[in-house]
Amino acid sequence: MNPYSFTVSLRVTHPMWQADRISTALNLRPSVEWSVGSPKTDGAGVPLGGVRDETYWSHSFGEPQQGDVTLFLEQCVAKLATYRDFFDKVVATGGEIELFIGVFGDRNLGIIIPVDLMEQLSELHLALAFDVYPQSDCG
Repeated sequence: MNPYSFTVSLRVTHPMWQADRISTALNLRPSVEWSVGSPKTDGAGVPLGGVRDETYWSHSFGEPQQGDVTLFLEQCVAKLATYRDFFDKVVATGGEIELFIGVFGDRNLGIIIPVDLMEQLSELHLALAFDVYPQSDCG
C-alpha cells in the first residue's frame, strides 16, 4: 500500500473564453469556476473589488484516494485524450491546462512519472502541478 493519498483535478485558465465554453467542450461539471470580467469574490461570495483578469475552470476527479497516483494519471490521460483538439485550441489562444495533484502523506514518499506518460501529457498540453501536504502529529 502506498504511504499517501491523493486528489486530482483538471484546471484550465484562459484570457478570453467564458467558463461555460470549457464546461460544454469537456462535458464536465466544474467544481470551481469564474469567467474573465466577472466580479472578484472570496470563497463565500463576498465581493473583493475589481474583476477577474482571466477565466479559471477546475474539475475534481473525486475525493482523496489511496493507490498509485501514476496509474490514476494514466487513466485520466486516456479519458482526456478525446479532447486533444480542444486542448490544442486552448493553448493556441493563450490558455493553459494542468492536472493538479494534491498528495497527502505522513512520511517520506516518492512518485515517479514514467517517460511514456510524460509524452502523453505533453501531447495534450497537460502540465502537472503537485502540492504535497505533510500530515504529522507534531502539530
